[in-house]
Amino acid sequence: MSSNPSLCRACQHLVAEEVPAGRTDPGPVVRSCTAFPAGIPLGIALAGFDHRHAFSGDRGIRFKQGPTLAQAEAFDDWSKEFGEG
Repeated sequence: MSSNPSLCRACQHLVAEEVPAGRTDPGPVVRSCTAFPAGIPLGIALAGFDHRHAFSGDRGIRFKQGPTLAQAEAFDDWSKEFGEG
C-alpha cells in the first residue's frame, strides 16, 4: 500500500509526476493530467476526492482507471483509504 493513496496514480489521464526543475528539497511532486494540465488540485491529488464525480475546472474529464497492474494496485490502495462511495 502506498503511503499516500491517490486516485490520480490509478488514472489513465495522469500525464506527469515530476519534481520542478531546479528544486532540491524533497517536497511533493507536481502532477498534471488531461483534466488539469496546469496541476491537479490538492483536493483530488492528496485529500481523497472521488474524481469519478465532477470537480470544478475539470473540463468534463473524469477519472478513468488505467490498464496496468500498478494502476489497479493504486486504485485498491485509494479504495481502502477513502472507500469507493
